[in-house]
Amino acid sequence: MDGLWLSMQGKDRPKGKKSRGKKEIKLAIAYDGWVKRSPGSNEYITHNKIACAGFASSKEFKELVDATIAKEYNVDEIEIKIINGDGASWIKESLGEEGVYFQLDPFHKSQAVIKNVEDKKDAHKLIKNAR
Repeated sequence: MDGLWLSMQGKDRPKGKKSRGKKEIKLAIAYDGWVKRSPGSNEYITHNKIACAGFASSKEFKELVDATIAKEYNVDEIEIKIINGDGASWIKESLGEEGVYFQLDPFHKSQAVIKNVEDKKDAHKLIKNAR
């Protein structure tokens, strides 16, 4: 899950200084696993991928994501959900449900290492070894 800020035009453009004419579209992608791109390959592709997006509140977007997942998958068979994102509060709202876990996405994980490790050579080694 992630959000993308878009500059809006016309009647959809939010008013006020705080928004600066932008609205956040929330995005989610779900898949049930991954498979090798080809035999002998070290690359993988996602399997049975679905996506949804919307200009909704976090609660409404969670309902949309849950409905989209339920339309494609048998939710009674889902044992574990891993939510991958940047750590925004709206992304973490599903945490606390049984079998739901959060992990920081690779970009934001790397960003956190670079921000918190003083020696940049060591930071880049950590990032490389974490892949």
